[in-house]
Amino acid sequence: MIELIGKDSKKYSVNSIHEIVGDLSDFIVIQFHDYTATDIDWLKQQFELDFAIMSHFEDIEISSHLLEL
Repeated sequence: MIELIGKDSKKYSVNSIHEIVGDLSDFIVIQFHDYTATDIDWLKQQFELDFAIMSHFEDIEISSHLLEL
């Protein structure tokens, strides 16, 4: 599933990249759930992204912080 939030603040849900209609610049958030290699390739092409660093996951340190107010 793919969830999108438009500039109009409306939330949309689609099952595949082929169901996304309209200009991609109309969306401020695109969140993939259960993505495939095809989805990743589509993202690379649409947004000129380079995910090469993600193939070196052992070099990536993940950190999370809890902020108390």
